[in-house]
Amino acid sequence: MKRKNRSPGFSALIFICLFLFLFFSSSTVQAFSSNWEHEIGVYSLYRYGFYNGERWKGTVTPSFEADPAGLFWNTMTGGTSSIYAHNTSRERVNAQVNYHTIFPISGDGWKDWDRFDMVFFYGHNNMMTPPHHCGTGHFWSNNTGSWTEINGDWCDWGTPALPYEYYYIDLTTGQDHPGSVTYLYEPFTSVLLGYQFQPCVTSTYQISAQDTPSGNSPGNMGTFVSGLGTRDLEWLILHGCQAVIVANESGSSYNHMGVNAFRRTYDGFHIILGHYRSYYTYQLKELASFANNLMSGMPIQAAYFLTDPACNSSAISRECKSFWSFFKIWESTSHFLRNHSYMNKDTWTNPMRDNRRCRWLWFFSGKRIWYVKWIRQLGTEAEDWE
Repeated sequence: MKRKNRSPGFSALIFICLFLFLFFSSSTVQAFSSNWEHEIGVYSLYRYGFYNGERWKGTVTPSFEADPAGLFWNTMTGGTSSIYAHNTSRERVNAQVNYHTIFPISGDGWKDWDRFDMVFFYGHNNMMTPPHHCGTGHFWSNNTGSWTEINGDWCDWGTPALPYEYYYIDLTTGQDHPGSVTYLYEPFTSVLLGYQFQPCVTSTYQISAQDTPSGNSPGNMGTFVSGLGTRDLEWLILHGCQAVIVANESGSSYNHMGVNAFRRTYDGFHIILGHYRSYYTYQLKELASFANNLMSGMPIQAAYFLTDPACNSSAISRECKSFWSFFKIWESTSHFLRNHSYMNKDTWTNPMRDNRRCRWLWFFSGKRIWYVKWIRQLGTEAEDWE
């Protein structure tokens, strides 16, 4: 049987309807809530800038499912109820991960890390000076007046044997004064938490890489004053390799390095999350479950640990046991942390109140506790506090 010929107008109508269906059913369609406690900054940096035709850091492309700027972002911005991200949330990818979008620069018009409630960064991370994994690595150096590739031992990085040069001056104090490293898109620049983002202290950032052998010239850098949490930041996720070192390489014993770096940045944040050991991109897990667990009310630390790629996840929280709680003689520190801490109780859907009273040391501020959790290499969870 022959099909009856349709008119051109009818065919055009079918085409328009099909186009509209595909457009509105696309996963890229977004909706945002009006909940001001849910501002998210997603930073995904997997392709870095070029220097002399070569990317200055290796490419670490995640799958769409494992990319914070992929399915996680789509899920968190996919509705209008209060559990979803606020409409001022922002997604930064590759070249957009730069000094403008991270540092609080007055008048530049960009939202910075401390203007979001949650920051989720994916890309290359590290700590200076790393206690593990030692061995020969690839570095860039400007000591001759031009940037060249050199080799050195990772466990010398940030010491006189191998200065840290991705900062406005060379640093050799990493063993006594550790910092958490987030490499930026612009060649030979970074965020160095523990040196930058110290509350009430002027921090210096680079506009571009060191342009003299001794560091950045005055016109190639700027300054700001802010800690982590001075304005809005509550949860910082550094999803690359070993930016939050809290244990030895096997996870069998506690290491103070992460706390020693992040204690200098504290100005109200709740939890820092990341990893204490390296991993490979193929080990990354999908992040839609993380988004759904956040929106279901699961504690943030517990939800993040379910994304663990290689038994290497870690978390640091700053807790405040109030002065008045000392009258509860029966309540041990472990009982307090188990039942009242950011680490165990803070959620996306019902965030705990900021402990502003613990920012400054005065008689009634109570006991300030650094609470740490990590996943051992054997797969079991460990914790410590100081």
